[in-house]
Amino acid sequence: MSGVIQYFLSSTTPWMAVAGVLAVISLILFYLLFRPRFSDIASLGLSSLRMGGENQMLAEQNQTLRALVENYPYPAWKRDENQQITYFNSAYAKIAVGELHGAAKTLAKSALESSSPMMERHHIVVAGERALYEFIEIPVEEGTVGYAIDITEQEKIQNQLNDQVATQSDLLENSASAIAIFGPDTRVKFFNNSFLNLWKLEERWMGGYPTFGELLEALREKRKLPEQVNFRSFKEEHLKLFTDLLEPTEEFFYLPDGRTIRALFIPHATGGLILSCEDITDRLALERSFNTLMVVKKTTLDNLYEGVAVFGEDGRIKLSNPMYAKLWGLDQDWLNTGPHISEILEKTKELYDYGTNWAAAKERIISHTVSRQPVIQKLERPDGMVLNWMSVPLPDGASLMTYDNITDSSLVEKSLRERNDALEQADVLKSRFLANVSYELRSPLTTIKGFTEMLLNKKYFRETTPKQKEYLSAIDSASNDLTLLISSILDIASIEAGYMKLIVEEFDLYQMLSELFEAMQPKISQSWLIMQFDCPHGIGHISGDRSRLKQAVTSIISNSVKYSKRGGYISLSARAEGDDEVAVIIEDDGVGMQGNTLVDAKNPPKTAKEQAMYESSAGLSLSIARSLIELHGGKFTIISGRNFGNKVICIFKRRL
Repeated sequence: MSGVIQYFLSSTTPWMAVAGVLAVISLILFYLLFRPRFSDIASLGLSSLRMGGENQMLAEQNQTLRALVENYPYPAWKRDENQQITYFNSAYAKIAVGELHGAAKTLAKSALESSSPMMERHHIVVAGERALYEFIEIPVEEGTVGYAIDITEQEKIQNQLNDQVATQSDLLENSASAIAIFGPDTRVKFFNNSFLNLWKLEERWMGGYPTFGELLEALREKRKLPEQVNFRSFKEEHLKLFTDLLEPTEEFFYLPDGRTIRALFIPHATGGLILSCEDITDRLALERSFNTLMVVKKTTLDNLYEGVAVFGEDGRIKLSNPMYAKLWGLDQDWLNTGPHISEILEKTKELYDYGTNWAAAKERIISHTVSRQPVIQKLERPDGMVLNWMSVPLPDGASLMTYDNITDSSLVEKSLRERNDALEQADVLKSRFLANVSYELRSPLTTIKGFTEMLLNKKYFRETTPKQKEYLSAIDSASNDLTLLISSILDIASIEAGYMKLIVEEFDLYQMLSELFEAMQPKISQSWLIMQFDCPHGIGHISGDRSRLKQAVTSIISNSVKYSKRGGYISLSARAEGDDEVAVIIEDDGVGMQGNTLVDAKNPPKTAKEQAMYESSAGLSLSIARSLIELHGGKFTIISGRNFGNKVICIFKRRL
């Protein structure tokens, strides 16, 4: 029987070994119970005088052991030398007899022939369900004793374990991490393709299940390990992990080829090690780039003149720069703790113009912060500061707030607006004043002209003396000049006020200029001047207000007559400027304008100072001419120098 017990103790499954030992002990009792029944128990009864006391004791033991076997939880039975069942317990009776008998009969014969316990596993149907039983037949003197153990649950657990192992193998095989599993003997038990690719190993060599030490040697030869001063010490230190490692540990290998490998050593539950390796070279480079970018970003934000703050989806501040804290009078260390927007608003309450309802204003500001809608507003704070506030939603769900201090520019803008309004009002007053003055001057001027003409007319008065006639002619000439002056003032006022309307028509430019030349001859002759006319007959037509353009050119020639010396010359010419423009040039050799050259042909007066100098030097004639030409969309330029005369260039578009 000691051999039977030793057989079960050598089982690979610990709990099965224990169960087997218990079963053997029960079978021993079973054997002892029934052995007297098949021995010379009858002869013992004949010696009643000698054996009476022993028989009584054996009968009591027999009854006790029978009760034990009968209540044995596993099916148990006894066979004779012909493998016929001579006894079975109640557990046996509950299971299909034929199933157990047929499965174990051949096993019992083998046990008798080999004189050693035999065991087999068979699937049988119990209570309509398929079950796995382990049958054991043990040879004894009169045959065999046997029992069966239901290991269906063990089979289910084993199948689940196999499925899990297969799933884990598939998972590890397809994992991006390089994984190898070493047994307690330090030999490779499993490796995936990622492990081969990472270390550039041959699959056939790894399939020979090398030891961990052999793997280190191979990697050293390929220069796939960090350079070591004492490789033997390095190897021994890592081999100790198989016996000393209790918790997972990681190590970084900086390889000669520049790669960085993260090696994770994990103790295996059944002994050995799990080695997981990962190439983190690119990740480290990315982290360095990211850290550099964050430093640059923080430095940039810290040196911005704009206040910047980032609020997360939960309404808490995630990022801010010193300017934001300065603009709102907040402590940067407190902002770094990530307070909620409502807390920040309470601390800056006095810097908002919220009227009488702070709760509503606060709710409105918070809604702008978390609504993820672009917002641009100007904030005018009670302390006089003006901020340009902008809210921009970010892709990660946060919101970026920027605050630009535009107090100075707002003050400048306000000042400029006020000045512009004042200038506009002054301009309106000026136009009204000029119009009123011009109209008021017309009445007395008309009277003066009328009486002068009557005095010069012989119908109404007797013949005047030469001196009287000279005075009356001077009065009449001055009246005409004053009338022209008032008309010019009215025209300028109308143009500046935007009241003048042009009567646009198409006309022949040569015809208009020749008529003007003829009309100016009397005045030219009276001033003892010479006037030249140079205009091609086929210069063509232009569109515009014929009378206003004629007025502009006449004003320029009149100005030349006024400031030219006796015996001087005036030139009136015209030429085509491409297909779309024509140029009219009036040139004289008069005294010119005061000061140095005022403008050139490419740069007309631009500043108010230049315009004032121009008008004071050239008089009102050039001013009205310039206004009329620019009203037509033309260009008016003048080149002038003291004692060098004037050259006026007027460029018109052929189609207005």
